[in-house]
Amino acid sequence: SGFTCPHGVWAEPWPDYNQQFKDMLDIAYDKYGMLTEVTIFGGAGESFPTYAGREAHCQRILDLIVGREHKIAFLEVANEGWQTGFDYPQGVTDMRNLCQYLADRTSVPVAISATPWGMYPDPNQTLVELYSGSAADLATEHFERNTWTFEGGWLPVRDCWRVENAV
Repeated sequence: SGFTCPHGVWAEPWPDYNQQFKDMLDIAYDKYGMLTEVTIFGGAGESFPTYAGREAHCQRILDLIVGREHKIAFLEVANEGWQTGFDYPQGVTDMRNLCQYLADRTSVPVAISATPWGMYPDPNQTLVELYSGSAADLATEHFERNTWTFEGGWLPVRDCWRVENAV
């Protein structure tokens, strides 16, 4: 089924999505030697409103990567899931469960999502809540991008050290 984007524009699903997806993996790897990070949900709310639908889409992706596992760097459940359809707190549980679902069915490394700023006084607390004890092989944290502070371009560099021992 299609969906309406945040700007109110209706988007039809690609009838050849499965082939386009496989071709993208093949071209990236075979032609350019690049591994692909597959983010399964960039906006799950409208297109996949139920957990069952989200799990079915994860299975669809798993089916599409069979034989192409070596072409994939890792699978990520959601891009910034906290703002793309995985509302807190149930979204944390759902993303962790979907990560487990993927991990149980593939050898490709799996991640859950980037974590939001501002949920807790310590930004690492959100990272710990999302990843600690999960099936994830790696975390896809989005680091600070603000270069307008007194630290200038060094804030994004320094922020990477924040998560060194978070989980």
